[in-house]
Amino acid sequence: MGAGLVAHNKPLQNFALDNLQAQAYTGGLTFIVKELMHRERPIEGNGAYKWHGPFKGGGNESFFSGHTSLSFCTATMIYLHSHRKWWVGVISYTMATGVAVSRMQKQMHWASDVVVGAFVGTAVATFVYNQQEKRREFNKKLLIIP
Repeated sequence: MGAGLVAHNKPLQNFALDNLQAQAYTGGLTFIVKELMHRERPIEGNGAYKWHGPFKGGGNESFFSGHTSLSFCTATMIYLHSHRKWWVGVISYTMATGVAVSRMQKQMHWASDVVVGAFVGTAVATFVYNQQEKRREFNKKLLIIP
């Protein structure tokens, strides 16, 4: 966001603000679901079906992957703000997928954790982008030139 302000670059400012909002929503949703579910991580060795339920604590917060949801959130926002250029989508989603795979390789998440995380991040970013685009279009129509 700072780069957009310094450079007086409105598209960069819009991207930064949209991404910040989407990251906040995604992070909040991720936190709430983790606190409600308390699924054990693969590294704990108790299987994929060990869930502790709401507000149990103890670090059992596998479902769903926060790293994955936030990386797909940013990848989606980059893609949408590029006006859906296919090559930008390939690069940004490949990087986000790399984050998801690394979370499984480190045995911090099950495959279902990263799939749901990817879906949530993508959905939230798309929602925020669409809402902000509607707002920007509405504001353009309100512009009064003397």
